[in-house]
Amino acid sequence: MNPNERSAQRFFSALVDVCPVASVSHLYLCNQAFNNNHYLISSMINAGFSGTLVAARVSIANSGKLINPELLVQLNDHPSNNEKADNILLELTQGREASRITIEAALTAICDTGRLWIFGNQESGIVSVAKRFSNCKTALYKGHLRLISLNKDSKYQDKPNKKSKKNTPPPLDSEGFCQIEYKNLPIISRPGVFSWQAVDSATMLLLDAHQKLGIDPGPKVLDWGCGSGIISTVLANTWSNSHFTLSDDMWSAVRCAKKTMEINSLEERSQVIAEDGIGRVLANQKFSTIISNPPFHRGVQTDSHATDSFINEGVELLDKKGSFWLVGNRFLNYGRQLAKHLKHVETVAENGAFSVIRGWR
Repeated sequence: MNPNERSAQRFFSALVDVCPVASVSHLYLCNQAFNNNHYLISSMINAGFSGTLVAARVSIANSGKLINPELLVQLNDHPSNNEKADNILLELTQGREASRITIEAALTAICDTGRLWIFGNQESGIVSVAKRFSNCKTALYKGHLRLISLNKDSKYQDKPNKKSKKNTPPPLDSEGFCQIEYKNLPIISRPGVFSWQAVDSATMLLLDAHQKLGIDPGPKVLDWGCGSGIISTVLANTWSNSHFTLSDDMWSAVRCAKKTMEINSLEERSQVIAEDGIGRVLANQKFSTIISNPPFHRGVQTDSHATDSFINEGVELLDKKGSFWLVGNRFLNYGRQLAKHLKHVETVAENGAFSVIRGWR
């Protein structure tokens, strides 16, 4: 067990003594690693928790069921699964806009006498949240983790930003979605989804490399870790005979990708699924192209486990003439891992930060 896990377990042991666990109706988790999930959920159940685990990721929902098959688990990005709530214990979502949306949704859901309990580490912005919401109390501070609580009347207090407004985020609708564009194609995004304010430079490098080579992706394309659906949208705009399967572990990303497919009239040429890695749906398919800008973070922590598993298992989903495309930071060296499984591997584009790798049999 590493020091961070030991520190988290000490914090969660103290948390169940401070938070009224038996009256918590919803536990919302979005990024916690499996070991910490296991300890937190087990500790809460032992302390009397009988509510609903609301998981923002398929992987968290699966781990919750593995920890206790009788646990009520819902996959949702709303902290109470859009239900009325008593007390909510919430893991802080990464990013100021995402955390504000999640917290305000939770405050709306709790009853007048309920409280919202929020935990997170300093890197996730828990200190800033404590300063920006009124009626906030710090209930626990141990190691790098903090537990705060808000009541029903807590309000977000915006503080004027004296810095340049060149990076003003796009406006959000009533559900927290926004629209960005790439090469005149509309993309629906949401705070919390990767690179939600603008298309990231690694994805642009990947798309430009694919376009320059002009390789037909074939009839079935897997866009793994699809985020808001930008890769499939761009490829579909060029290759009209391809069908796209978009997969992501994060429920918010799945919602965005579905809306992106709809606004670009691609519903009949696409399938959007929520799945942890290569799950039951993907495992039974073969693809002519697999393409991805895969994640290597879990919240603010570096975590390449999901991508490593995806590469090892994903190559088995390629048909005989299929291609596997990846983009990532150069230090991640995806080419070396692909070369363990595929006969041909080449770097097709790179810059100072990122490399685009293509592999085939």
